Amino acid sequence: MDKEKSERLVRKTLYISRRAIWVNILLSILISYVAGYIHTRRWKALGIVVVGTFVFGFLTASENESLEEAVERGITLSPLFGLIGTIDNSLAIRRARQTVANGNVDAPGNQ
Repeated sequence: MDKEKSERLVRKTLYISRRAIWVNILLSILISYVAGYIHTRRWKALGIVVVGTFVFGFLTASENESLEEAVERGITLSPLFGLIGTIDNSLAIRRARQTVANGNVDAPGNQ
């Protein structure tokens, strides 16, 4: 079981290391930060950022705020979450590349 988990981690690291940072940035700017997470297939990180976005929205909402005001505030803050997602994915790609370059990851089956 540990070998399976290890091979899965190696495959994931190799996959992420082959992603282009500029494509991640372009997807995040043109479509959404969610597209960047889909590009890197980092589902757990996507879930954390999405949940964090909703928690932040609930914590900053006021009781006497109308739906229109809440939507307007969300639209105003959405670039912030896009920037966070873009930076997170770009750093993940960079870390994966460094791991592969340092020789800490071999191709699956070559361990």
